[in-house]
Amino acid sequence: MEMATAAEFDQGRQRHWWNCIPTCLGKIPCIRSRFDSLQLDNDPRNVSESVLSRHLGLLDPIIVAATLISTLSWAAAADIKPLDASDKWSWLNVMALVAMTIVTLLDLFCVAVLTQQMYYLGRLVSGGPFGLDIAMSLFGDKNFASLRHIAIASFFVSVPTFMLGTTPMVYQQICPLGEKRYLAIPTAFCMVAMTLVLLLIMKLQHKVFEEVALKMKIMKQEEKQIRDIGHQSQKSWLDSLSFV
Repeated sequence: MEMATAAEFDQGRQRHWWNCIPTCLGKIPCIRSRFDSLQLDNDPRNVSESVLSRHLGLLDPIIVAATLISTLSWAAAADIKPLDASDKWSWLNVMALVAMTIVTLLDLFCVAVLTQQMYYLGRLVSGGPFGLDIAMSLFGDKNFASLRHIAIASFFVSVPTFMLGTTPMVYQQICPLGEKRYLAIPTAFCMVAMTLVLLLIMKLQHKVFEEVALKMKIMKQEEKQIRDIGHQSQKSWLDSLSFV
């Protein structure tokens, strides 16, 4: 029995019925571009460490934490129910439900945006010898960076919102009928105070980071000026030698 060649094997594979699926799905506008995939290129720079890979690595813990918080908030929102069979919602339940819904939406937005950006940047990096440079250009794009910063800010906003949303839930669990307010009120006060402390710490860290980033930017500008002055002096020295 003769062995089939590679061309005959490809022709036989193309005659199968499932090959019509990409053709049919390709007519849908929203997924048409998915069949024009980038080709893989085994460039050595794709597997080496780069500044872009370090930046993308910083997004991993944010995505994981946002996923966990969104799961917890949605589970908490699903458990919020009226106290009795009259289907009357207390203002504590409404506050908790609104807060948990906001947290879920913020974290899902964060996960979707950051995951999509990491996916697209990874595709560009592995797409060719110039993929790393193009990916770094896309990473610094104004619209691309703005969406990334909004997504990261959404996560950091969702954390204190989640803490505030759990406060009425804890109050309702401790004091469902209003007979243990002496215990529920101090507990709720401690949770609100801890949320304010967290906001203060986050604000302080962000302020320190901005100051250090500004200093680094000034140092880079000064280094560039010194380098330009050195190039100009070297050029003038070479011009004087050529004149002699």
